[in-house]
Amino acid sequence: MAMKFDIQFCGHSSDSTEYDVIVDDDCFEMLVTRHPYKIERWITEIENWNNRRLHLKKNHKIPEDLKEFLKNPNYTFVGVGIENDKQKLYIDHGLEVGKCRDLRQWAANELRDESIGNFGLVKLAKLIIGKDVGDVDRMKKVKMSDWGSVCLSNEHVMFACIDAYLSFAIGRALQSWYD
Repeated sequence: MAMKFDIQFCGHSSDSTEYDVIVDDDCFEMLVTRHPYKIERWITEIENWNNRRLHLKKNHKIPEDLKEFLKNPNYTFVGVGIENDKQKLYIDHGLEVGKCRDLRQWAANELRDESIGNFGLVKLAKLIIGKDVGDVDRMKKVKMSDWGSVCLSNEHVMFACIDAYLSFAIGRALQSWYD
């Protein structure tokens, strides 16, 4: 069965836009902002609750709290091709990211199947957590589109949350194999 997605606009001010994104039965708050104080508040909250996603705009001041959060050795950031994301954050924003773990390699090692190392997020989600994303072509189109706009489209916001949700869920599933 395909995953259910919905996005709800929650509010807009002169310095940020907030959304609720629903993936299956989970709700995520999405913040799009260019102001450091909003990011600092978001980091304080995320350290207590991790169902959030932040979108950084180019050429804006990055708060020290975010820099420290991303380098914190107590956190491991997971994703498909996470090293590319880490490099992009450094090139675009000068941000250093501490511990990262590529979900494809982790799953390939756990399942002793090297071919999994070539999977995309959608295929990996189906294999590890049994989630069917549905319209893969639409997801690819959004992924490859312009993310530099001052205002992200609802599809951009939705994609960012789905990416974060699936990455977190796959990482949690892989980690649970050790518990």
